[in-house]
Amino acid sequence: MNNTDEVNFWIFGLSRISMLAIMGFMFVSGLIAGFMLGRSGKKPKITEVSSYTDNELENNKTDGLSDEDREYIK
Repeated sequence: MNNTDEVNFWIFGLSRISMLAIMGFMFVSGLIAGFMLGRSGKKPKITEVSSYTDNELENNKTDGLSDEDREYIK
């Protein structure tokens, strides 16, 4: 808050603006740019995962689990 001195700043012509106003403008513009860049891009689609019943898990012996492992998971 001590940066209240006026400085020469060129915005389509020379003008004297408070250093605090310039720093505040740069901070706000940085927040807006960061927010917009952070939201860019497509969000990944979440696909629905089919749920197995206990019977389907017991019948599916090709999953590489032993009977002892299946008992532990239950």
